[in-house]
Amino acid sequence: MLQKLSDFLKNPCITFFEVGIQDDATKLKKEHNTLMVANAVELAPLAAKIYFNEKLKSKKYKKLESASLKILVKLILELEFEKPDDVRMSEE
Repeated sequence: MLQKLSDFLKNPCITFFEVGIQDDATKLKKEHNTLMVANAVELAPLAAKIYFNEKLKSKKYKKLESASLKILVKLILELEFEKPDDVRMSEE
């Protein structure tokens, strides 16, 4: 099972988008030496670059490149978003 997950994460045809993905990828590598993410993209800077390119000059969007998922969902989708505790917190 771990090998299948490893193959999936290493697949160069798959790109993973997430807020804080670099931290998660580093944690995976540290905890499970064989788990490495081949293509990881931070979602907030990408959203800032693509979605709010024209608005980045205003103060409201200055911090968008480091925005949380909750903030991105509110600004882009105009929805309120809460992650359940079992998704938001690790078991550590």
